Amino acid sequence: MDEQRKFVRHPLEGKVVLKLKDGSVNSFTTDLVDISLVGMGVYAKEKLESGITANFVMMIKLHEKPVTGVSKVKYCLEVKKQDASIYRVGLVFVSIAEIDVIPRIIERIQLDSPQK
Repeated sequence: MDEQRKFVRHPLEGKVVLKLKDGSVNSFTTDLVDISLVGMGVYAKEKLESGITANFVMMIKLHEKPVTGVSKVKYCLEVKKQDASIYRVGLVFVSIAEIDVIPRIIERIQLDSPQK
């Protein structure tokens, strides 16, 4: 399988609340795994359909305010963890309320990571 990724993923811990834009009223919290200039990866307890859009609120220690916007599910893969299944979800940013926040977060990650 050829690698499709064009942007570096940066490990980042935090929480992301997703509110699906499918007519449901439910929202749920996921665990942030990584971030890039174009999207983020999360672990979710719920399976999400590719192509669905969701409003998000990302809460991380590197940024004092929650980051909000709209994302689209790129993929959802089942991952076995102990006796349960969780889902590795790739989300593409559609829009972000604070336009330059993602590059600033990535810059902070790079500054905070040990140099090799």
